[in-house]
Amino acid sequence: MPGLREASEKERVIEKVLFGLEFANSTLVCYEYVRNFNSIGKTVSPVVQIVDDDPQICQLIGEILQDSHYEVIEAGEVASAWHQFRADQPDISIVDIGLPGEEDGIDLLRRIHQEDREYPVLMISGQASAQQAVEAMKLGAFDYLGKPINLEKLQLLISRSLETIRRHQSLERLKASLQTEYGFDRLLGSSPIFRQLIEVARRVADIPAASVLLTGESGTGKELFARAIHWSSAHAHDPFVEINCAAVPETLLEAELFGFEKGAFTDAKQRKLGLLEEANGGSFFLDEVGELSLNLQAKLLRVLEERSFRRLGGTRLIHVQFRLIVATNANLEELVAHKRFREDLYYRLNVIHLHLPPLRERGADLIEIARHFLIGICRDFGRAPVALSPQAEQRLLRHHWPGNVRELRNILQRAVVLADGDVLEEGHLTSSLRTVSSEEPTESPTPPAIPSLSIPPEGLSFEEVERSLIQSALRRTRGNVTAAARLLKMSREKLRYRIHKFGLRVLELSDDLKEELQNA
Repeated sequence: MPGLREASEKERVIEKVLFGLEFANSTLVCYEYVRNFNSIGKTVSPVVQIVDDDPQICQLIGEILQDSHYEVIEAGEVASAWHQFRADQPDISIVDIGLPGEEDGIDLLRRIHQEDREYPVLMISGQASAQQAVEAMKLGAFDYLGKPINLEKLQLLISRSLETIRRHQSLERLKASLQTEYGFDRLLGSSPIFRQLIEVARRVADIPAASVLLTGESGTGKELFARAIHWSSAHAHDPFVEINCAAVPETLLEAELFGFEKGAFTDAKQRKLGLLEEANGGSFFLDEVGELSLNLQAKLLRVLEERSFRRLGGTRLIHVQFRLIVATNANLEELVAHKRFREDLYYRLNVIHLHLPPLRERGADLIEIARHFLIGICRDFGRAPVALSPQAEQRLLRHHWPGNVRELRNILQRAVVLADGDVLEEGHLTSSLRTVSSEEPTESPTPPAIPSLSIPPEGLSFEEVERSLIQSALRRTRGNVTAAARLLKMSREKLRYRIHKFGLRVLELSDDLKEELQNA
């Protein structure tokens, strides 16, 4: 009996869902199976609308499609077909061009696409002229078939059109998800300086041709801004490609950017597309642009000016169009002044300049961000939510935050681990904070003794003294730039600049210094 067969089929599927015989650890799949069995044994099938005034054509196509598990609805002229389209919302329409009445199949196609531009319509006809077929395709018909209809080809076209729609819908859902995940609404902060920055960035997102320069200290959110600009633009469905110039050796960076042809060098066993090529049509994010060598700076400038390049070992000119977004925590103007960054490239990049303020300058934004982090941290750690006490909030506001948002997140993670209750107190934070704000009452420390320096009669080179001090600091810290900067009472960025200035790259120090570091 059909009723019994359908009931047992439903029970079989639900049993698999509940006991995980085929769908273990797949909540989404289970949900979809239960949802689709909204009536006993009934699954959701694509609905195909056939619009033709010939009943035999409708019957022939309908029987073939029903055998392939499609649901079929029929109409014989434009008015009833349009009403059916609005009421039943089919997945695809097969429309005869030569429909009777004042409006024909072309008019119905035009109506449908005014309602939904992406909706698939297959046009059929036994008497249509080539001009009508061309017009139908120009109006957005998915395809055209002449009569007598090749039923096998018709089924193939229906399958392809539905698959195209599914992919389009999946891409739209993914785009919406990414816009939610990386859009401007995810950037927390209500301080005037930050909201003004967001407003400018939103405007920039609508101008895809404008290059964007993002500056600010490490950890201020430059990468988040780059993603928000891309995912809020009209090209959000196009690629977003990124690379950190400081994370890739210079010898490999050129191949990563431009790609190479097979045989371009010893290990080039096959062609590789460069990141500039992969970013075509979308956005290319170049982080730590101040680390680019002068040679690569010149090549990047040429790409920006000519919108074309050649792969390594290649002869064919590759044309590209993308929005360039660059970020750096270095002072590019200072690098230009010291001939370490090309002036012409700097002006080419500095079309739209967004400087991200450090966390210590954003006022109450810090507390808003901290509360947001605590929600995620507690969720990740699998513990009940915790709140900040007023004293803890004041302690956070007094801190200087040299590491900005990254430092804040790390400190909160440690504090959550140390806390037993549901409130973070000042004591949970104090042990994690590296420095004490000058606003806190503290005893004045005894200033460190400054070594006495004497200048010989013949004089000395101040740069050599500075170079020697930096080498000494690097020896003591075994090449740790951050620790050396702390010894020299200067910022890490300033020390890195001087290391580059004197050619003292940490891994490329003088032979005697390298030997000392290795033997230390």
